[in-house]
Amino acid sequence: MGMLNQIEEPLERGTDPNNLFAGLEEVKGFALGVSGGPDSMALMALFAQWRKRTEDERPAVVVAVDHGLRPEAAEECAYVSEVAEHFGLDARILRWRPAAGTAISQTTAREGRYRLVFETMRRHGLSHLLLAHHRDDQAETIVMRFLNGSGLDGMAGMARTTARDGVVIVRPLLEFSKAELRAWLDRAGLASFDDPSNLDARHERTRIRQLMPLLAEAGGTVEAITRFSERCVRAGDALETIAKRLTTDHFKIDAFGFGTLSFQPVADAPAEIRIRVLRRAIEAVCGVRELRLERLERAQSSLFDLDSPGLTLSGCRFNRHDDVVTICREARNLPRLPRQLSPGDDIVWDNRFRVVVAGDAQAELSITPLGETGWEEASGQFDALPDVPVDARPSLPAVRRDKTLIVIPGLDAKLLADAGVSITFDVQRANAGEAPQEAPL
Repeated sequence: MGMLNQIEEPLERGTDPNNLFAGLEEVKGFALGVSGGPDSMALMALFAQWRKRTEDERPAVVVAVDHGLRPEAAEECAYVSEVAEHFGLDARILRWRPAAGTAISQTTAREGRYRLVFETMRRHGLSHLLLAHHRDDQAETIVMRFLNGSGLDGMAGMARTTARDGVVIVRPLLEFSKAELRAWLDRAGLASFDDPSNLDARHERTRIRQLMPLLAEAGGTVEAITRFSERCVRAGDALETIAKRLTTDHFKIDAFGFGTLSFQPVADAPAEIRIRVLRRAIEAVCGVRELRLERLERAQSSLFDLDSPGLTLSGCRFNRHDDVVTICREARNLPRLPRQLSPGDDIVWDNRFRVVVAGDAQAELSITPLGETGWEEASGQFDALPDVPVDARPSLPAVRRDKTLIVIPGLDAKLLADAGVSITFDVQRANAGEAPQEAPL
C-alpha cells in the first residue's frame, strides 16, 4: 500500500489538488463512494491528500457497498476500509440485498446503493457525496443518452454538482481521463480492483464502452464528445435564462400552493421554451422534476398548440380558463397515512409545504391531506377563507388533533400562533433551481 506522504505531485498538467475540491469550504461533512476500482481509489487518495494539506478536520466517511453478487466483493470492501483507515478516514461497509422477487439489474443495484449511502449520510449528518466519475464516464453517458433520444439537457452530460434526495453530489474528477487516474494511482503504489461485471455485454454501459474505440476511429473521440457536451451546456444555459425570465414574469405561486400561468405569453414562445416553463411550473407546484422529455413535448403541444382545456402531467393538473392556466397538485398519490407531529418538528410535507411545530405546542398532532370534503369543514371552522380552485383543495395539508381540524395553509397569524403550528408553501424549495438527471453511482 502506498503511503500518503509519497503522493505529493499534482494529478495532471500541474493541477493544484486543492482545486479539485474547490467550492467545498463550507460543507459540514463528506461521504466518499469508493468501490475499490481505480477511479474511486484515486478519489479517496486525492481527497486524503487534500485533507492533509489543508489540515481539514470535518467529518468524512468512506462508504463501500457489497452487493453480494460476487464472492470477491466482501474482500474488496474490506480492502477499501483498510486503505481508508490508513488515510485517517472513517469507513462503512454497506451490504445491499435485493428484496425477495426483485429482478437484479444495474438499475436496481444502483438505486440500492444510493438508498444505503443516503441513509448512512443522514445518520452521520453528512451533506455532500463525492463520486469518482471521470471524462471517459462522461463521454459514455453522453453517447448513451444520445442513443436513447435525449434532448439538449441530456447531451450536457453529468454536472460537477447536482442534488438528489436532499444530498449534494459532487464529481471532482470529470476533467480527467481514466488513464490519467490509473497512472496517478500506480505512482501512488495503491492497488485497485477491476470489476468483471464491467465487461458483461448484457449491460448497456458495457456495450457503449466497447463501442467507444470505433467511434474514436471515426473522429468521435472522448475529447470531441465532451467538447460537444460543453457546447450543449452553453446552449442549454441560454435557453434556461430565457425560460426563467418568462416564468418569473408570467407564473405565480399562491400561498395555498397552486400556480397560475399566463397563457398567451408562453404560447407565443418557441416550443423548447414552453417545455422548460412547464417543467419549472411542475417542479414548483408538485415538488417533482419531470425528466421524460417526450411527456413534456406532448403536454406543451396539447396545451398550447391544440388549445386543450386541461391535461395531467407528473401529479399536476393543468386547467385553462381564457388566458390563465391554473396548475394544481393532484389529489392522487398523496401521503396516505397520518404523519405524527411532535413539538419542535420542522418538516416538508409532500415536497411542498413546510410545517413548523412550536416547542411548547400540545402533542398528539398529525398531518394528512385535507381530502374531498375537508374544504367544507375548513370553511365552517375558519372565517374568510380566500377563493381556492376546487382542484387544489383536496391536496392541501391539514393538521388535526384527534379528529379536530386546527390548521390549514393560508390562515391568519393569530390562528396559527394559537395552534402553535405554521404551514407555509415552501417557496425556497420551489425556486431552488435545477437538478439534472443522475448517472450511475
